Amino acid sequence: MNCSAQEIYTLLCHYDKILLTAHVSPDGDAIGSLLALWHWLQLQGKKAVMVIDDDIDDRYDFLDGLQYINKPDQVETDDSWLTVVLDATGLGRIGQVESLVRGKVLNIDHHISNEHFAQWEYVRPDCAATGEILTYLFDLWHSEWNTAMADALYTAIATDCGFFKFNNTTGHTLRMAAILVDHGARPDFISEHLDARSLEKLKALSKVLEHLELFDDGRISCLSYTPEVLKITGEHTGMYMDYARNVKGSEVAFTVKYVSDKETRVSLRSKGMDVNAVAAVFGGGGHVRAAGCTLDKPLDEAKKLIVKEIEKIHGIINVLKPTGMSSHDVIGCLRRIYGMKKMGHAGTLDPLAAGVLPVYAGQATRLIEYGDSDVKSYHAEFALGLATDTEDSTGTVVETA
Repeated sequence: MNCSAQEIYTLLCHYDKILLTAHVSPDGDAIGSLLALWHWLQLQGKKAVMVIDDDIDDRYDFLDGLQYINKPDQVETDDSWLTVVLDATGLGRIGQVESLVRGKVLNIDHHISNEHFAQWEYVRPDCAATGEILTYLFDLWHSEWNTAMADALYTAIATDCGFFKFNNTTGHTLRMAAILVDHGARPDFISEHLDARSLEKLKALSKVLEHLELFDDGRISCLSYTPEVLKITGEHTGMYMDYARNVKGSEVAFTVKYVSDKETRVSLRSKGMDVNAVAAVFGGGGHVRAAGCTLDKPLDEAKKLIVKEIEKIHGIINVLKPTGMSSHDVIGCLRRIYGMKKMGHAGTLDPLAAGVLPVYAGQATRLIEYGDSDVKSYHAEFALGLATDTEDSTGTVVETA
């Protein structure tokens, strides 16, 4: 059930033994949120244990408390434990940690694709990061702070919104970051550590870029992590996604990562298109602009399926245009919604007219010339005996008969 902020506080205070976990392939938000809540529970005198069923990228080694994160086989629980699942949409996202879930579950998350699986939940898709939610809660509870908590949460927020460059950054996101700085977070210290790259990873970049491909006239970019590439990069490959995202003209970027001959892990990012919808087709999810899924397919086959799904936006959309909106306005709105530049309309409708406007997307724009040849008709109402300075109903009456 949905919980209020105060109910979460009461719940955490009620339990003495608490298991904390987050999703596999943990990113900055998962790790930062996990550490921050663990530090807060330590201040409350609770027995809290952190578990993640995965290795953690060494770029987060600077965060205080990282050495206390366990693997599932190092922990035992019973039904007296509360499990807090952070930054994960369902129990299927926490790997083998699911076997440790014996009692009640609290889920704190910000993904729009959340499965609402827990007995108690606090899900805020309007927040850029789970770390943003925890910052809000700690501030609301007038919590005691320390630098470790502030650094962890600032890392969580900053990494999930591209250091405040992505369009999931809101005024609330920035206000929460400001609160963290006021409580001791060190943006310069955090940035220096997250931006640092080992010589090995820098050398691996050239190999990674050899596997960068473009599809759909450059609208889609893809990085492939084959077994050969992974031998050079290691398992932690998140740092390379931006190279695919930043290709000029690319509107959707994704990576395919080899897991086995019959399993491929996929991450998707976009500048506008809803990639959560793409991931959902394959049982995954996430956010409108960032999502992921796993396909039980070989890498090359998975890549083809993802490209095909992204390209499904190509086609003709019949839009019921309202009055007061130009045909140009309709195209601008749809471009923002779908994150596509390649859109056009067949013919135009007067801004004062309401009617069906055929919109052509992607490769279908090649058909505009055929749709433009159709005859259109207007059904209008006339006010006889009046003349306006604009010669339509929007102007000022200048003459009456």
